[in-house]
Amino acid sequence: MFQRIANAYNSGKNIVIELTDKNQFKDHTLIAALILAFDSEGASTLKFQFSPTNTLRSKEMLIEELEIQDIVGNRAGTPINFITPPGQRVPGSDVIRKPILSPIIKSGFTVWLYAHEGVGKGWLGLVVAHCVATGRSLFDRFHAVEKGNVFLIDGESQPDMFEERRSQVAVGFGDPPDRLPFSVKPAKTHDNPTGTLDLLDPDLQEQFAAALPRFDLVIIDNFYSLTNLGNNIKPFLEWLRQWTNKGVSFLVIDSDGELQGSRDKRRAADLCMKLERQEDQSLLLSFVKSRYLGQDDTQPIHFQMDITADSCCLEVIHDRGAEPQTLSEGMKRQVIAYAMEQSGKKAEEIGDIMGYGHSSVYKWLGEAKKILNGKSMDIAANETGLFRAEIERLKSLSDDALVAEAKRLAKKE
Repeated sequence: MFQRIANAYNSGKNIVIELTDKNQFKDHTLIAALILAFDSEGASTLKFQFSPTNTLRSKEMLIEELEIQDIVGNRAGTPINFITPPGQRVPGSDVIRKPILSPIIKSGFTVWLYAHEGVGKGWLGLVVAHCVATGRSLFDRFHAVEKGNVFLIDGESQPDMFEERRSQVAVGFGDPPDRLPFSVKPAKTHDNPTGTLDLLDPDLQEQFAAALPRFDLVIIDNFYSLTNLGNNIKPFLEWLRQWTNKGVSFLVIDSDGELQGSRDKRRAADLCMKLERQEDQSLLLSFVKSRYLGQDDTQPIHFQMDITADSCCLEVIHDRGAEPQTLSEGMKRQVIAYAMEQSGKKAEEIGDIMGYGHSSVYKWLGEAKKILNGKSMDIAANETGLFRAEIERLKSLSDDALVAEAKRLAKKE
């Protein structure tokens, strides 16, 4: 707010404000700031200095100015309702957040988990639900301090397949297959003719208004199948915020490898996690955005998801030995496309070599340039170094060798 004041300094018991524009005195925020300046400096008068005239205003006159504009109710209410003065705590700062899955999920948090289709994010959502509901640990790093009340909204699976998966996860934790410790709301039930749910439907929201307050964690699987918003996600985020402000936590699962609408989603989320399948079919969970976690808690997790007819188990790969970390297939295509463009090839030529349309190539090139400029929202810190190192390696190759590398990443028929 003080950026709009050219200069401010204390001269004895008078504060002199030099304004660049006389109209600034009409700015509500500026007036409130000036009253706070009176309070903090103990000044009795304030002098607005314009050229060529001077105007003198008292604190009482300033408060009266706000009363006229309905910013302050009365003269006794000198604390301005949109500014926290010195010596007072910010409203809401006395909230005690309950750990749900420590340290990554606390009460009122929004966590976004995204991956391409078929990678295993739905399984991971079920594992998180069972973990929190039974008070267990995840990846030997994250811990449900106590049993939590979990609600999973499923927009993907047929009821029988959902229950089969839920039983497999229970067995993976060493529990009986009929132990179903969390609440569910499937979309594709026999009593729902459409087989769909819209989280923003007024009737459904009315039902949620009665149900959601008792839950610690709500898991939404997945965002696109449970909303009809396309890329306009702000109504959903507004609905989400109503409940996070009341202490309900959300894990939103997203079927997207690049987090479409990522700017709004990232702003709303306290944590964004990206799940990728590696060449050896293992999985890598990366923390691409974290608002509150320390560096140790955001190290990528490399694990195997072992799914049998009876169970689903997650096994952390603790020791990767001297095996170097590698980029995902998608990022390798971005790197190779960028290196070939730098060698003089056009997008159409690159597409022909790799078996993709030129629009895909343009997308890879755009993402590669965002990564190199530090503007990508969908890359973990450790991947940036790998990305740059791979570009340097490719620069050293001959043109024939570069084409050979590209053909290894060609679309498989």
